[in-house]
Amino acid sequence: MATALRHGAFRRLAALYTAGALFEWFGSVALMVVVYDATDSPAVAAAMLFCKQVAPAFLVASVSERLDSIPYRAALAATVACQSAVFAVLAATGYGLALFPLAIVAGAGSALNRGLIRAGVARVLEGEVLRQGNAALNLVACVVFPLAPLIAAGSIAAAGPSAALAVAAAVFAVLTLTSFAAPRADCQDDLLPSSAEASGVEADGQDAVSTVPIAWLLLLAGASTAIAVIDEPSLLAYARDSLGAGIGGYGAIFGAQAVGLALGSVVFTRLLGWSMLRIYSVATILLGVGMLGMGVSSSLTMTCAFAAISGIGIGMDWVALVTAVQEATPRGQEARTTTRLEAAGMVGPGVGIALGGLLAEVGSPRLALVVTGLLAFVVLATLALALRLRQRPSSLTTERLVLSASIPGGSA
Repeated sequence: MATALRHGAFRRLAALYTAGALFEWFGSVALMVVVYDATDSPAVAAAMLFCKQVAPAFLVASVSERLDSIPYRAALAATVACQSAVFAVLAATGYGLALFPLAIVAGAGSALNRGLIRAGVARVLEGEVLRQGNAALNLVACVVFPLAPLIAAGSIAAAGPSAALAVAAAVFAVLTLTSFAAPRADCQDDLLPSSAEASGVEADGQDAVSTVPIAWLLLLAGASTAIAVIDEPSLLAYARDSLGAGIGGYGAIFGAQAVGLALGSVVFTRLLGWSMLRIYSVATILLGVGMLGMGVSSSLTMTCAFAAISGIGIGMDWVALVTAVQEATPRGQEARTTTRLEAAGMVGPGVGIALGGLLAEVGSPRLALVVTGLLAFVVLATLALALRLRQRPSSLTTERLVLSASIPGGSA
């Protein structure tokens, strides 16, 4: 990762990514607290979460086509300004019914911002250095995402949700100005000079990705993010009722999975010469094994061991898909494709949580875990079958069919 981190343009994008990921949680947690305090209703809180985390995907997908034609810095600044404005309005005027549509706007701004940062990284880095940059961002995510909600919750407990929203609004206002110092990723000026000799990327791995339609990769992203969260609605019930371990056991399982997530992000940095689909396949196998193991475990220790294995898979599969999408996207279409990827990553968890809750309700928490593991292998088997059929010569011609990665595909 050293080469990527020496690149000033990437460092600026990474700083924007880190600050945005941290302070978005201030707004998200504050909105959850506000809604629950006002209504005392888990259903209404769930509706707010849907507005912030799932519904924006459809708005993001609808505007993705236009992003590559907008000056990069202006687009990046607009997404951050959108979040700042929403949080400032909520902090200043109260919460009312306007909270729900405003939550959708804030969620869309956040997803578009992440997609644009991914697009910028794909434009300023190439070859193995791109993979190094993604590995660095993945390490950041594995640190920020577990800690940020805790920091946000502590700040809200100390100062209240209005103050947290005001802080988020102020930080995003500063980031709006900072965005104009981001690299001019809509031109060639900030590109890192690359050489095929130094790339270190497997040629056969690149070719494998280049023949996969982007639509397939986006579908994989949606499916993978859905599978990764199916266990969440049932994990507490599993720890308490199936293992008799109570809330402490739930925390131990969650912690073991978080440790696995961090290990997975480190393992990814050691596999940068592999094909991204190969890494994704290994990660999905680990996720499946981990979830199946949790589903049949009879002790907390065993469950934690398998939770760590599943976490390793989760720490590698998303970043592998992100990199595969970036490598398969033609120059000039990065923003459209990466924002669609973010949209797929927003819809997937909504579907997964709903499915997990249904399985736990009509079946049992163990059933939800076992189904999660089985679905991971089903997705992997479907991918392998689709790739095999795609490589089979057409019965109508002797020429092998190769679909260019430049064919657009897959809105979520």
